[in-house]
This record gives sequence, C-alpha cells and structure tokens, in this order.
Amino acid sequence: MAHIGVYVVGICEPMNPGGHGAWGMSFTREGDEQKHVGGYLGRKKEMTEIYALVFGCVQAARFVKHGWQDGDVATISTTSDYIAKLLKGEEVSEYPDTALLVKRFRSALHGLQHTIGVVRKDWVKDADKAARMAVFEAIGKYPARGHMQDGVWDTDTPAPNTVTVHERKTTLDDFGGSP
Repeated sequence: MAHIGVYVVGICEPMNPGGHGAWGMSFTREGDEQKHVGGYLGRKKEMTEIYALVFGCVQAARFVKHGWQDGDVATISTTSDYIAKLLKGEEVSEYPDTALLVKRFRSALHGLQHTIGVVRKDWVKDADKAARMAVFEAIGKYPARGHMQDGVWDTDTPAPNTVTVHERKTTLDDFGGSP
C-alpha cells in the first residue's frame, strides 16, 4: 500500500478571465517527488483560473488512475477551498464546462480510495512553476507573473513583456478525451 499525493494549480495569465490558461501538478508516491507536469490550455475570452484548476485536477485523477496499484490511497490537493468543495460534490458549478470537468474527475477516480485536500500556497510552488513553464513553452513568452532567471523560475519578478497570442479553441478532448 502506497500513498499517492498530487498538488494541483491552475493559472490564467495575464488576466482572469480571458488569459492564457494552464495547469500544473506535483506528483509524489510515498512522499518522494516523482514529477512536475504542466499543460497549456490556450487563450480565449472564457478561460478562467477555476477552469484551468479543475482541468488540472482531471489530469491529476488520470495520473493517479494510471499509476494505481491495489491498496493505494490518493490525496489530490489544491489551494482553493471552492475547488475542493466542487470536487467533493459540496458545491455545484454554474458553468457547464466546469461541471463537465468535475464529472470527468469523479469518473476517473470512481472506485479508488482518495481524498480531496486544501494546502497552503507554498506547498504548490513546483506545480505553479510547471503551469507557468507550460505557458512559456506554448507561446514563447513569459507569463505575466513569473519568468526564468538563471535556470530558476522566479514568480516574484514581473515578466519582461506582455503576452499576446491568437485565440484558439481548447477542449478537454484536445488533451485525452473522456476518462
């Protein structure tokens, strides 16, 4: 029996809503850091940090399911009480796209022993770096609130330039479809 821990963030930069959406996660097994992963969702006027974060939680659930072994226990954590309540079914999203993502999250973890947690922001620094790096790699410019300095992601220093790209449609099916 092993404990799988996943810390998930979502960002929408340089504005929320309407910025570049990305998710990031840190994935651990028995407390040993395994990997940091991020994904870019695109930029559109409907993009929000909430959508990006719930999308990241769906990806986290898929990572957990993929690495699952009998007897494992998983904890998926974010810094948002609201998102944790959405994922637990204690809140209902008024937005159809987000509600669909919550349904896919629950479907991916159905039958697996798991908990949903809330952690402090300093616990998700590596996940945040992964999300910001996903934006950087996708558009070739730094997200609004962070940049790479001497090989270290610095989120305290503002980006050198504002970010401009063409809008593109992004859906869950672009990133693996249904669980």
